[in-house]
Amino acid sequence: MENPQRFFFCLHNVQSRTVVVEFVKIASYLGAKNIIVTRASSSAAQSGVPEAYKIAYQKNVNLFYLKDLTDAIELIKPKQIFFLVSSRYSQTKLDLSKVLKAHIKESAKYENDSILFFIGGLSPGFSKIEMSRGESVYLLSIEDDIGPLATLSILLYELMNLKLD
Repeated sequence: MENPQRFFFCLHNVQSRTVVVEFVKIASYLGAKNIIVTRASSSAAQSGVPEAYKIAYQKNVNLFYLKDLTDAIELIKPKQIFFLVSSRYSQTKLDLSKVLKAHIKESAKYENDSILFFIGGLSPGFSKIEMSRGESVYLLSIEDDIGPLATLSILLYELMNLKLD
């Protein structure tokens, strides 16, 4: 993955302890260095986040636990924000090669050149107001929601295998 420090992966609006823990495991095992959990409730907040912190510490990964996605945006101040949704909620396919080529070309102009990816913990994941804070995109031409763990896995796999010419 090209400069993993610039990427932030946020799990937003989650209730399941298992989803939080597995999200952090997948992200850290596949090379992510910055993970954020926002709007966690129920068992996700009570036992999932503490267990996720333990995994993040062991894998030397930054884990942020914030109240809402606006807090993540305010803290990170990313250059680009993407909301990963199913093709039912977006007309735009995420072209990582195009995004990163443009990003690298422009990064010299910006002090903070990070990219923030939001992945919804519940279906559909985000409100229209939330998605207005960035660009809503899809990874696969599938109308049904494949879930946060599959979405994260596909995104990280594509980032790992991306060849920039």
